[in-house]
Order: sequence, then structure tokens, then C-alpha cells
Amino acid sequence: RDQRNAKVGSIHINVIRPFPEATVIEALRGKKNVIVLERTDEGMAGDNPLGRDIRTALNKALEAHKAGVGTVPPLSLEETPRLFNGSYGIGSRDFRPEHTLGAYEFATGGLARSDGRAAADGASYFTVGIDHPYAVISKDTPSLLPAGAIAVRFHSIGGWGMITTGKNMGEIVGSFGHDISKANPDYDEEGRLMEKLFIMANPKYGSEKKGSPTNYYLTVAPERIRVNCELNHVDVVLCCDPKAFTHTNPLAGVNRGGCLVWESSDPPETAWERIPAHYREFVKENNIRIFILPGFEIAKAATDRPDLQLRMQGNSFLGAFFRVSTFLQDHGIEKEQYEKGIRKQYEKKFGRFGEAVVESNMTVMKEGFNRVTEIKYGELDAQDRSSMRLDPLTPIGESYTLLPTAGLEVDNVSTHEAPAEQAAKAPVQQLGKFDSEFRADKGYHQPASALASVGVMAAGTG
Repeated sequence: RDQRNAKVGSIHINVIRPFPEATVIEALRGKKNVIVLERTDEGMAGDNPLGRDIRTALNKALEAHKAGVGTVPPLSLEETPRLFNGSYGIGSRDFRPEHTLGAYEFATGGLARSDGRAAADGASYFTVGIDHPYAVISKDTPSLLPAGAIAVRFHSIGGWGMITTGKNMGEIVGSFGHDISKANPDYDEEGRLMEKLFIMANPKYGSEKKGSPTNYYLTVAPERIRVNCELNHVDVVLCCDPKAFTHTNPLAGVNRGGCLVWESSDPPETAWERIPAHYREFVKENNIRIFILPGFEIAKAATDRPDLQLRMQGNSFLGAFFRVSTFLQDHGIEKEQYEKGIRKQYEKKFGRFGEAVVESNMTVMKEGFNRVTEIKYGELDAQDRSSMRLDPLTPIGESYTLLPTAGLEVDNVSTHEAPAEQAAKAPVQQLGKFDSEFRADKGYHQPASALASVGVMAAGTG
């Protein structure tokens, strides 16, 4: 309404049975279009459940108008809106602001479905969030986060303790918010202390599998956060996965002037070369600040247990967040208060394991705060070492013979065409098939194919 001067409203039906026919009819009287969004798709039915009930109510109102009598308020043909039905959240897909805008643009004639059909062609059903011929999505991708919000996205690996780190960060920020509210108290009509900070935090749905890449999202804002979806507009990216650039783009959606904190024990010059060449221009043009942090090195110094080294790495990134973000400065939190708040959370979380465990976690957090290092921009055409792989080497000595490999396409290893008499490989055995499914930036829209069924699938996908 504010941005487009659109005449729109919303209705949330809390009670389905008995269905409030009369109330719905009166609410929709005289409206031009009605969009019904449901988290289901009943393909064998005429409409989805809520859409059926609303359509039935409107038809009964039309019949009452025609007959002059009925059990529901009458509705003339001119007062009856056109009904559009949409499905969202299919397969637990994310539901985003651009999906809502896409539904509005489709219903008002400004957007066609992926199959080219529009409302003017008689199409009234659509989907959002999935790769489908009936899908609609707006080109506008607004953030909708409150002014002054700090949005954070984690990139990590399942089993590395990212969710624990995210929960700890949320509770720590929440405790700071409570202290801020008490220091400058305001009370509501019932005498309750009003919060000055609001937090929303959640992992990426369904991706927390041991050994697989996963994400966690956290937002802190000075007012209520009304967006409940994955964050595509972020201020800080905490990339605990040193190989993230080999399977995704941790820089995606970073706001201008935002920060990337990346797990790396490389020198700053080498760390710049680890960023793929095609992302470096984005970094420079948007003044993205790049930080490196040897989180594993810090964790190894704190414990001898390999499993804890993985899980404690996240604590170093927690400290790095408070160093690189503006949170402490924005709210006037001194270092002593900051460390006291974190110790309180660690005692709550790890106190049952003893003081030594609490102290080791504090040490890792402090080291993360102190050792996070900003790197200077290198040249755009600097060597691209983002693959994290060394060139293949020919064995040394005359006793070794390295046979040429068909189709390897590596400069320093000989190659040749496959023999003419060699039978063609089935698609499931071809690299092109693998690349088309797992290296094609499909994200959520990963196909269920033979590769997945036999376990031949990438650990991380773009």
C-alpha cells in the first residue's frame, strides 16, 4: 500500500468449522479480486480446501440474490469478486515477500505464470516457491526488515555446532536487550516492561544433516520483526565452512557495506585468491568488508577432543560477530558488560559440565573477537584458487607410468578422446548429467533422480 498505492487488504480465517459464510461474504462484497493462498495442493479437487469453501459461499450468495431468499446474505454478480487460488510452502519451500507480490501482480494482470498464461487468459491458479509451469514471482525482492535491523546468516556444516552457536547468540543478544530495556524503561498499559530489542532466529528448514552444508539465520531489530523467511538481504555473513565457495555463494544478498567473516588460516593475500574471480567485482563495488578467522586453530588450542574442536569453532565466530558488527556500538555496550553477558549464557548452557568447559568456551569466544582480521582487496585478476584443490602431479621417477585419461581436460596431464569402439555411457554415468543436477544452481529445486537414489550426489549444492 505504501510503495505502490495499491488498494489491498487481508483476511485471516481462524475458525474453519463451522465456516463463517456470512462474514466472508460481507468482507468480500464489492471487491474486484480475491487471492486465496493455502499451504497445500489438492490436484484432484476443483479447488484447495479454503478456496472451495469461499467459492461455495459466494455461489450461495449469488443464488440467494437470484432467488430473493437464502440462508446467506445475497450478492449480486457485480458485487462478486473473481477468485484466484495459490499454493505456497509445497515441500516446505520458503514463502517470501516476492511471492506475495507475485500473487498480487498475477491477479491484477501485471504478471504471467511461468507457462505464459495470465489472468486475462482465464488462468486463476498459481504456485509460489517451486519450479513449476504455474509459478509466479515478482521481480521486486524487498527485505521488509525494520529500520536499524542487523541480519546475520551462518554458513556451516551439519554437526559443527552451528545451531548451538546460533541459539547462544540469540539468547545473548536477548539478554542484552533486556538489560537495555531495564536501563531505559518504558511500560505498556498493563504495567509490563516493554522490550527494546527483538530477535528472530531459525535454521534453514530440513538442511541440518551431519556432514552437509547448512544455514542459520538471525535478525535483531529495535521493533517487532514481521518477516519469517530465509534471509536474502543480510548485513553479516558468518561463514564457518572454509570450502563454502566450492558449493555455494556466501556473498549472495550481502547488503552494501556488509561483512563476510570466513574461516581461513591463510595469509590475507591468499585468502583474497580463495574468493572466486567472478565474485570479486561484487565485493569491491558494494564495499563488502572481508574478514578471515582461524576458528579451527583457535578451537584446537582450547581442547584436544576432535569432536569438540568442530563444535567449539562456532564460538570463535560468535566473538567475531560482536567485533565486526555495529551491535555493541549501537547500544553502548562496554566490553566488560559484553563479556559478562556471554559468560552468563555459557554458564547456563555448559555449567553442568564444569567450570573448565565454561572457561574454554570463553577463551575461544575472546580469541574470535581478538583475532578476526580484515583483509585488503587484491587485484580482480589475481590468481583464482577458490577450488581449494592443487593441480594433479605426475609421479616422479622412471618406474611410474601415468596413462592418459580420456576427457580429463587438465593442462598438465595428457588426455585423449574415448575410443570409437567404446559404448556410450548411460546418462547416469556421465559427468554432464551430474553437473546438470548438482552444479546448476538449483538450490531448493533439486531433482529426485537416479543419482540421488543410488547415493551419487553432491555433499553441497548451489
